[in-house]
Amino acid sequence: MLRRSSSTSSPSVVPLDQLAPGSWAEVVRVQGPLRWRRRLYALGFRPGTRVYVEQRAPLGDPIQYWVQDTWLALRRQTARQIWVRPVAPRRTPPENGTPLSEEV
Repeated sequence: MLRRSSSTSSPSVVPLDQLAPGSWAEVVRVQGPLRWRRRLYALGFRPGTRVYVEQRAPLGDPIQYWVQDTWLALRRQTARQIWVRPVAPRRTPPENGTPLSEEV
């Protein structure tokens, strides 16, 4: 379920940590200290990039994402700094743990 936030100009833009597993989104912006933003950009979380939410850990933290052909786990605190717009799926991500070279 998505929660609306009054801190954005569009109700469809939400923090990444608010998306349910199985959701796709497009990165709109990354907030936080410059050092965090640079690191997240280096990991692939740049505006326009599509992200898939795979699963949450049993206690809800961390959350696993698929971004630019890579599986990554982010803490909720970090994912909360990434603002996204939910989108329709473009393709199916690989099975978790499956090397991309084995994809058909």
